[in-house]
Amino acid sequence: MITHTLVYRFSEPLEEETRQRFFAEAREVALGTGLVRAFDHQPQLVTLDGRPPRAVIAQLAFDDVDALRSYAGAPAVRAFIEHWKSELSWEIDTISHHPLRLSVGH
Repeated sequence: MITHTLVYRFSEPLEEETRQRFFAEAREVALGTGLVRAFDHQPQLVTLDGRPPRAVIAQLAFDDVDALRSYAGAPAVRAFIEHWKSELSWEIDTISHHPLRLSVGH
């Protein structure tokens, strides 16, 4: 299993309705490709500098690296990006990794 983590940094804080619409469409596109096993997202809760949160993290689960590569080139994914880039301004950082196993503290 491969986890693909995306950190979206929007130029302005998103209104809740816009965030929900953006990520509902992202989920629909991702799962609709048949390549993604699971999808979820969460908004940034707080910033340490007191500014309004502008980031959202999303994670997609893939069976393997080949599925991830196929997803990245899928026409529906490209169309989603093009559409939303015309509506919102954002930057994105991505990392693909094995699922994390968090250690439990005392």
